[in-house]
Amino acid sequence: MTTKSTRKLPEPPEIVLTPLAVVSDKNQLTVSEGVFDEFPDADCFEVTIEDGRIVLTPYPIVTADDVRLKIAALGITEADVAEAIRWARGQ
Repeated sequence: MTTKSTRKLPEPPEIVLTPLAVVSDKNQLTVSEGVFDEFPDADCFEVTIEDGRIVLTPYPIVTADDVRLKIAALGITEADVAEAIRWARGQ
């Protein structure tokens, strides 16, 4: 009587499904549901091309108040702005 040898088969490779993005006829990109869950506060994204890939980077919306705070932090005064306008109009 011969005994069948039990041979261990290799494990199949793990298949990872990547969410797809679809381009419409109007060149609008629709991204799979759940992709943006990692970016709950992002309303806009900067789009760049890197090594043949489209890269989306969260981009903060800048409000007028944000600009005023930045100007104040830089120490720019209304007189500085008025002088810059006079200079630019003289060019």
